[in-house]
Amino acid sequence: MATDRLTLSRKDYADYEFIVKESERLLALGGIKERMKYYSEHKEDALSALWGTEGRALECTRQGAHRFTQIVARGLEALGPLARRHSASSLVSSLKTRFADRAIEICAKTTEENAHDIFDTLLQDAEKEHNELTHYIPCSFAAHKEPAHFAIGPVCFVLREIFMQERDAALRHRRDSKDTPDWPFDELQRFFSKYDWVASVRVPPCDPSVSKDRAHELVQRVLDLFKLVVGGDRAARVRRAYDLAAPNVAASLTSSETGDFSISCSRRVPGAIVPDDWYRQISEFKPWQIGESIISAHWENWGDIPEPQQRFLDGLSWHGDALSDADAQAATLKFWIAIERVVSLKDNDPVTRRASIFSVADPSQFPARFKQCQRLYTHRSKIIHGTEGYKTPKSSIVAIEMEDLSKRVLLFYLSIVNDLKSKGALSTAGMHDVFTKYERLSRRIEKLPPRSAKQR
Repeated sequence: MATDRLTLSRKDYADYEFIVKESERLLALGGIKERMKYYSEHKEDALSALWGTEGRALECTRQGAHRFTQIVARGLEALGPLARRHSASSLVSSLKTRFADRAIEICAKTTEENAHDIFDTLLQDAEKEHNELTHYIPCSFAAHKEPAHFAIGPVCFVLREIFMQERDAALRHRRDSKDTPDWPFDELQRFFSKYDWVASVRVPPCDPSVSKDRAHELVQRVLDLFKLVVGGDRAARVRRAYDLAAPNVAASLTSSETGDFSISCSRRVPGAIVPDDWYRQISEFKPWQIGESIISAHWENWGDIPEPQQRFLDGLSWHGDALSDADAQAATLKFWIAIERVVSLKDNDPVTRRASIFSVADPSQFPARFKQCQRLYTHRSKIIHGTEGYKTPKSSIVAIEMEDLSKRVLLFYLSIVNDLKSKGALSTAGMHDVFTKYERLSRRIEKLPPRSAKQR
């Protein structure tokens, strides 16, 4: 460990030495004319100055400024999973400011043995500003408003009317005690009023930007799990308030040859239309329970989760994004990426074969599904390679087929993950063994004679 740290210090020291030499080279330039000539010939250096807290600038080149990024990247990599609590861009900015303020002191005290102490101090100062934060994210979720409170993994959902009622007094107190103008409070109410649900997530202490990103990522994963189960057009309406989407209320205007105007209006229900007992039904659905547990496991761990679980989360994100994409061909590609993420462990894996056997309830259905998957893969390839026209008549139909295939594969994949976990074999090697077993099954099925109608 000491050797590792000494290596870090020596590399940091080399970077600081380079930065100092670059600054000294710029400071050695003569008068204004020489400086103007240099910066006209090296425009990349014109905006690379290091700014201190009092507005003083220390000249530096772009290559010199890049060394700060190297120092931070190296330090965070050595930190391991806890590095994810920090924002690399914030640390780089703070390191530049600190160097600009204390360049002389740093040059005098820094050696090959202690250079990494600068990064450690930077990290400690940053962590003093880390606080636990609760993020409130308005969403379009379920059109049905019962239950008014519920939780999915670490995310709590509450109807927006109840949320605002419960917090109205505290919000008004903050406004009055801080002498805050009315407009932020009014804008908050106006913005939240467009959505029926508010998701809340409590994030452990970390950089504020990391906290926000982590909260939004978690809420999106929960929404994507809901979209996977609900499916279809209903799922396209499920989103966070901050995502781009078609408006729920729209109006259009046309005129005839005689100049008569025609106004048409449309209004769609925000959120997915679900049955009265939707929450109990979903909560008792086994794949939902497995997916929810994977999301929770990822949330509770700043480090990596087992690869089979991470593959599901990645595939879930692609599937959820595809459901919200209005472009059928873009959605088709995203659905296929979701499939490949969970069934392909290396290049040239038999993706269509695995997707086919994973997506049938009865093994005898495999031959027909295999032909369908090959056709869908061909369509996907034509889109990617430009041999398929843009928005052809069959694009929407293919996207619907692809969604169904992706959903079936992801739900079946969850059962594989759960089985591997119960056996203590949750690994890439464990997945490979299971996939190989199903491939052999599919090849045996292909050798069987087709069943007659009576046999079916």
